[in-house]
Amino acid sequence: MAQSGVTLADGLKNVYEELKQKKSISYIIFRLNKEYTQIEVCSQGKKGASFDDFKKEMIDASMEGQGRYAVYDLKDEEDTSKNALGKLVFICWLNDDCLKIKEKMLYASSKDAIKKACDGLHAELQINDTSDFTLDEIKEKVLKGKKV
Repeated sequence: MAQSGVTLADGLKNVYEELKQKKSISYIIFRLNKEYTQIEVCSQGKKGASFDDFKKEMIDASMEGQGRYAVYDLKDEEDTSKNALGKLVFICWLNDDCLKIKEKMLYASSKDAIKKACDGLHAELQINDTSDFTLDEIKEKVLKGKKV
């Protein structure tokens, strides 16, 4: 349980293990439920889904005034240097332009619960602006060692 009292929905860890072990999905997007009591799986990117697919889902959520957490698997076709290949990146997406203070605070105070459940993460990023939500920015931060 997080400091905020938020818990994890049943099956959340199983979906994460599917990404981590089987590599059968490209990313997982999580959200707080409507009651702000649980973190649940919102969507999963099919194997081979692009960064643009992932980014669109995350930005669409913020346009509806919602934050998101995600675990994104940096893939070979997106990294020519191979240095960030296969790294699992935890992202907390709290768009400054779209979220209310209460929602930002709940997401910020609840993220430790999901990070603890997702062992084996390489890096953690918090993104608050669409201009920072680029694959190049994410790779740069991962390569600089923004450890979880």
